[in-house]
Amino acid sequence: EMPEAYLQLLMQAKMDLVMKFAYENVSVHSKYRDLLQKIDPEMMVSLLNKSSEYPQKLGLEVLSEKQEELKRNESFVAKLLVCETEKARNWAKTAIENNTEYFLASTDFMMHLIMNSRKESNEFINNLLQSASLSEERQKTLLGKVIIELLSMENSDNNNAVAESATKKLKITALDNFSEISWEIVAQLLTSPLNNNRFLASEILLSKSEKYSVKEIPVSIMELLLKNTNESIRQNGISLLAQYP
Repeated sequence: EMPEAYLQLLMQAKMDLVMKFAYENVSVHSKYRDLLQKIDPEMMVSLLNKSSEYPQKLGLEVLSEKQEELKRNESFVAKLLVCETEKARNWAKTAIENNTEYFLASTDFMMHLIMNSRKESNEFINNLLQSASLSEERQKTLLGKVIIELLSMENSDNNNAVAESATKKLKITALDNFSEISWEIVAQLLTSPLNNNRFLASEILLSKSEKYSVKEIPVSIMELLLKNTNESIRQNGISLLAQYP
């Protein structure tokens, strides 16, 4: 049997029994070392995101073989930071701690941190974002990219959880630039099917009201806030209305 067949089983099987069989066979195969070299970063992420210990073991063995070449791969490290395997998450944390400035200089890496979360890694991610002092230009770039991503999402519990977490992280990294977002984008967020986007829009409006006169807020946008079904969004609308001279 070719070792690749066992790899397929480890990647695709749902039953622990099947994955145990595949791992036990592949790990003693004469071509096992060659197979480790053929497993690319994407496959490693898939293995390390499985809930069974057997694909995780294989993923960790490849990681141990290839860690030197992968420890500066921004998207790979960011994905491992929120993966299913605790040892791989810890490896990612160490890689980032050893080279923090390098990682924080990557907008793609920052995007991964903002758009992905995992309970066990969130405190580490938030501390990392707080330590990043981004230039105004990078804040704007990041804010724009995240909002484009959020506007493309359909409404679902999972997407709202992702968007809610992303909004909290944006407030850590780019709050200073909320007030610079255009009215057009605010209107798009307010009419977006994703519930959390409407909340983000109301946060942006509160930020704008601290910098600009409330009279500059288009009436149509004020009405979208006040008509919203979400209590906290309506409250933000009422707060803005109260600021009218």
